[in-house]
Amino acid sequence: INAINEGFVLYDADDKVRLFNQRFVDYFWALADIIQPGLSFDELLRVGIERGTFDPSGKDVESWIAARKTDHRNPSGPIERRLPDGRWLVVREHPTADGGIVGIGTDITAIKRAERQLRDGIEAISEGFMLYDKDDRIVIFNRRMVDYYPKMRDVIRPGVTFEEMVSASLAPG
Repeated sequence: INAINEGFVLYDADDKVRLFNQRFVDYFWALADIIQPGLSFDELLRVGIERGTFDPSGKDVESWIAARKTDHRNPSGPIERRLPDGRWLVVREHPTADGGIVGIGTDITAIKRAERQLRDGIEAISEGFMLYDKDDRIVIFNRRMVDYYPKMRDVIRPGVTFEEMVSASLAPG
């Protein structure tokens, strides 16, 4: 497991660490001294908050921990997490047949940096810019579009279709 490029951790049915690789420790370096078999997921979260590894984003710590534990036990999709050193991870958790959870963390810092450069470039365009996907849904736009169409301020957002935009622009009011 140390040969893979992703961070790997296996929790048993009691939510205790059973197996992990060095990449997992590298991602959460501030917790290196406590990451060992038998560490509970709850303790990992609590110490991680104390040491600044996990940021409850202004939420009540107990509520954040409860929500994170619920998401951990019932994984529904990837979680993007910014690390204190500025790196970004996408964490995917999957249940195991014996009631445990396997977690895989992938460094997506380069992707996040490229996204930021793309957004900055689009914002630098002096004209209005809007990109649609193959289903005619807004993917990204610049502020100039909202400046040009102030009545559409509440409509222009990612996911809205071109048809919805036209309908909203023609609506009375």
